This record gives sequence, structure tokens and C-alpha cells, in this order.
Amino acid sequence: MSHDTPKRFIAALSVFALFAITSGSAQAVTAATITTVTSSKNPTSCAQSVTFIIIVTLANGITRITDGTITFTLAPDPPLTSTIGSSGQSEFTIYTSDPGHSSGLHAVTVTYNGTSTFNPSSASMTQTITSAAHDFDGNCKSDILWRNTNGGIAMWLMNGATVTSSLGLGSLTTDWTIVGQRDFDGDGFDDILWRNSNGGVAMWLMNGGTITSSLGVGSVPTNWQIVGTGDFNNDGKGDILWRDSNSGGVVVWLMSGGTVASSLGVGTVPTNWVIAGTGDFDGDGMADILWRDNNSGGIALWLMNGGTIVSTLGVGNVPTNWVIAGIGDFNGDGMADILWRQNNSGGVAMWLMSGGSIISSAGVGNVPSNWVISATGDFNDDGKSYILWRDTNGGIAMWLMNGGIITSSLGVGNVPTDWQIQGVNAD
Repeated sequence: MSHDTPKRFIAALSVFALFAITSGSAQAVTAATITTVTSSKNPTSCAQSVTFIIIVTLANGITRITDGTITFTLAPDPPLTSTIGSSGQSEFTIYTSDPGHSSGLHAVTVTYNGTSTFNPSSASMTQTITSAAHDFDGNCKSDILWRNTNGGIAMWLMNGATVTSSLGLGSLTTDWTIVGQRDFDGDGFDDILWRNSNGGVAMWLMNGGTITSSLGVGSVPTNWQIVGTGDFNNDGKGDILWRDSNSGGVVVWLMSGGTVASSLGVGTVPTNWVIAGTGDFDGDGMADILWRDNNSGGIALWLMNGGTIVSTLGVGNVPTNWVIAGIGDFNGDGMADILWRQNNSGGVAMWLMSGGSIISSAGVGNVPSNWVISATGDFNDDGKSYILWRDTNGGIAMWLMNGGIITSSLGVGNVPTDWQIQGVNAD
């Protein structure tokens, strides 16, 4: 299974306070100069961590000021001050679950204390909120999408291991396959991506169990396969990752709802390397691409910015009887981790990651092979991914996780085996 990262609902707010010199408005700083910027979205529907990045530049908008300090004020928190330093930026993180941060837009007061010359009127702030993995009702908790072998579609809205609502979505002919679940229009509700056996691509924009819009996206030759979904450009909307099974070519569609805003060629990779998953491995708000060499067992990572490969990293080598079974943020640090399953023994292991570095490798347990990992997701909004299991006899269970530790093992229910959990490109 190749999945994108279910993560804590991390809202990355970048405050680019570009204090520039302009004719008639430049000023020499002899005392603290203050400017206030306000966020354009409300990132407080979940217990999100919000990072503000303050950058001060000269008039050219490029050269960063590295002297002085920045004081950051976001009520009701007390002011925070840090030295700008050689990086030319200061970062501050708050949690929207804290008292006073639970609703409304955020007005940020930035005070620059230094000797450089700037114009505070040019300050601005941008913000992106990344939705949960397969969260269809916008309550910050992952849900479960089902498909029947006859074409029926259903949805379980979840609260932890409890099914709060079971919804029928209708039926679609079986030449259409669910190939992704992501918030493609940025409204906070995950949507459903479809592929037809003749190459057609379609999308259902969702609000809970209601199909608000059914959109044709295009048609692509069937040698091109959808191998991942994720937000590759940090605009708060899911994008589509393609792979040509013949040439090994890789393409990203940057999406805005059902519209392909941009189609970007990324590169070509020998076909013995397969895309094993997508996720934000370095915590920059943009999906990255995890690779596996089917011959050698090698693992590599592309850190991405839109359709650009920022860095190519070798991660390690693992015997091929171990398969990558899921991607998720299992320790709640905002970076994707890797879930492993051993085909022979049923062993389960986990790599906790920071970019391309394995910060911890942990054995999690051993489960009979009639139980398969169907999906990962944050089912109770605690900022950590859990593991959803399915028994070949129809049973469903969930492991609540804290890093590589199982904090609770819960039964969810039992469903006839002609119904299958849809986990492809959903994590």
C-alpha cells in the first residue's frame, strides 16, 4: 500500500514581514517599530500547532536583516522575543488548543528591535492548513471509506474506535476504482478520487456523506497510474502523483478542486524503483515521495517543493520480505514515519523519521497474517496516527499508538468480506 501521511492537523503560517525601503517612507530605526498582520483563515477547528516565521529584509526584498531581535505577540500569550541571527528569521509556535486560541483569526503583532532601515507597511502573512487523513466530516478525526464488490460505497464517520455514523453514498460501476482520498478543494472535508479502467479521472467533492459535486478531471492513458496524493505545494489542497509504468516517468498534478492548475514533470526513475508512499517527512508542509527498490530492498526519499526535487536521500536497505505497509505521523512531531510488515512472520515494525534520517527503529509486535493493515489515520484527534487492521474473516480492529508503543488495542466491528476498506493513497 502506498499512502500519504495522516498527520496532526498542522497549520503552517508563514509571516513574511518584508520591511522594505521605499522612497519617502524609509526610516532609520532608533526605537522599536511595530506592525500587525492578520491571518486569512481560521486554523482552530482542531488542536493544530501553528508556526509563524518572521523574516525581515532590506528594500530589495531578498537580503535578510540579521541584526536585532523580533518580539512576537499573539494574545493571550505573553510576548516572545528572539534574536534574528544569521538565518535572518525568527520562528514561533503556538497551539490552537491553548486557552484563547480556540476561535477566530489570528492578529500577530511583530516588533523589530534593531538598527536596519525598513518600512513596516509591507508586512504580510500567508497561511495553509493541512487536513487530516480521510476526514470527511471536518471534525479532525479520520473516517473509514468502504467499497462493495458490487460497486456500493459507504462511509463510517469515526470517533476513536467508535462508529458515530454509517452512511451509504450510492453505487458506481466497478470499472471505476477509488484511487485517492484528499481535500482537493481546501474546504476542510476530504474528497474521493476515482479512476476508470479506460483512463478517465473523476472526483467527488464531499461534505460528510454528501456528494456536493461530481467532477470530470480528464483522461490519461492507462500506462500512467495514480500512485499517490498529497499537498505538494503547501496550498492546502490535495494534489495527484502519477507514474508511467512503461518509462518510469513521474508527474505531479497540482490541483484546485477538480481543475488541474499545473502539470509538472518531475523526473524518470527505473521501474524496479516503485513509489511506496507520500508524506511530509521534513515537516515543511509539502508532501515528499518515498521510494523502494523491489530488487535490492533499498529505500530512498525525494524531498519536494511542488514539482521540484529539493533533495534526494538514501534512507537504508531492508530485506524485501519486509514491505512498507503505511505512512503516518506516529509520534506527533509533524513528520511522516514508516510502518513496516513482515510477510512471513507477521511482524510489525516502525521507523520514526526526521527527513531522511531514522531517529528510532522499533519492533511493534507480531500479528497473524490473516490480519492485514488496511489504513493509518488519526482517529481521535490526538495528533498521532493509528493502525487500522482487517481480518480476512471480516473483523476490524485498531491500534492506538504513541510512537512505536501500542497504547490500546480496540475492536471496531465485523463487516462481510465483500466490503473492503479503501486505503489506497489515503494515509
